[in-house]
Amino acid sequence: MTAATTVILFGATGDLAKRKLIPGMFHLFKSNLLDDLRIVGTSLDEMTPDAFRDLALAAIREFGTRKGLDDEDLRVFAQ
Repeated sequence: MTAATTVILFGATGDLAKRKLIPGMFHLFKSNLLDDLRIVGTSLDEMTPDAFRDLALAAIREFGTRKGLDDEDLRVFAQ
């Protein structure tokens, strides 16, 4: 068993995170290059964990380059 990969995003609600970092991590996740990914986001914006998950999924849908996004894959990633 391998240890989880934890990524800390400073400015997790910012433009760079939404356009590049979050969709990029989803791509790595879908490519099976990150088995157990944990994302810790920090931001000056007050946000619940569920609101951040919604933001991340919206960013993947808008800026991700993977074709044929599956709702189940997005749900597993958001966990």
